[in-house]
Amino acid sequence: MNGVEGFMYPNEVEFAWSVLIVLYPYITGLVAGAFILASLERVFHVEAVKPTYRLALLTALSFLLVAPLPLQLHLGHPERSPEMYFTPHSTSAMAMFGYVYLWYLMAVLVFEIWLDYRRDIVLLSQKTKGLTRWIYKIMTMGSSNISERSLHIDERVGWVVTLVGIPSAFMLHGYVGFIFGSIKANPWWSSPLMPVVFIFSAMVSGIAGVMVLYSLLREAQGKSDRRAAQKAGDENRSRGMRIISSPSRERNSHPPRDLIEANCFGSSFFWTVPLQLVRSKPSIRRGYLRPF
Repeated sequence: MNGVEGFMYPNEVEFAWSVLIVLYPYITGLVAGAFILASLERVFHVEAVKPTYRLALLTALSFLLVAPLPLQLHLGHPERSPEMYFTPHSTSAMAMFGYVYLWYLMAVLVFEIWLDYRRDIVLLSQKTKGLTRWIYKIMTMGSSNISERSLHIDERVGWVVTLVGIPSAFMLHGYVGFIFGSIKANPWWSSPLMPVVFIFSAMVSGIAGVMVLYSLLREAQGKSDRRAAQKAGDENRSRGMRIISSPSRERNSHPPRDLIEANCFGSSFFWTVPLQLVRSKPSIRRGYLRPF
């Protein structure tokens, strides 16, 4: 608006949105898509995505915590943003979205993750010491019962929370599509299909983001596992060589158990590790990476 004085007609001045405004719907899309991926395993029992369940929840929580930052940085006075919670306007979609954000953060994501990790948190509160132990005790929220019946209740409650979270995820990102669709000045956006388009784009981007993270983590874990297997294989082969070089009267008897275990582990090591290394290389015939 610098340099504009007096009266002006509509669309006389073009307002360019910064990259922060563009980044905000992308982050919320990752949140919604990651949660939908987690719901595929818990609600719809899709076993193919079961290994990514916890990673999808943590990814959704991580991006949801930083989702408001682009808007906060874009505001001229970000310290005034809490006012929409205390003095909301009932006809403002942005004001209502503030409550949707808090509902999705506290009543859906944080609660479901706490239910999934409650057993681990209780065990860590009993094993750790010092300040870390008190932190885990606070995270248990006074619930230290990890019996089979208690964990079954956690599973059932978590299923209900996930079921409620699916429409909440649609509302979280569909709201952004509603904002874009209500802009009459842009004919490409002014459409009632924008919320639907945003929801499907969130599913694509969120699931793709979790798959990329999962592949990178599995690749890093595979490298560490190969190093540990190589170290264990070297130790077992050295043990086998020491047993073979023992006195002849021991060699003439039945093979020692340690030698059999060493040979079995060594043979499996020499077969599995090269196969894993081959799988981690780009396929020459198909031209893509095969994740572990």
